[in-house]
Amino acid sequence: MLRMHLLRRLALLAVIAMLATACGDGGEETEPTEDTTETEDGGGESAEGDGQLKLGYVLPETGPLAFLGPPM
Repeated sequence: MLRMHLLRRLALLAVIAMLATACGDGGEETEPTEDTTETEDGGGESAEGDGQLKLGYVLPETGPLAFLGPPM
């Protein structure tokens, strides 16, 4: 019983530590730059991003789960 209680507290502490790390700002104060990076399609992309989220997926084309690919 005591061991289970200790493991739960340890797991909670680990989750809190990960959340605190993910929410941190890194502590670096830098000036925004106008640097651009070259993308695969040849267009320039701002270092700050274009404000769009691009999503992709990986689905099997063959095998028992191939039926999932065409509807996507």
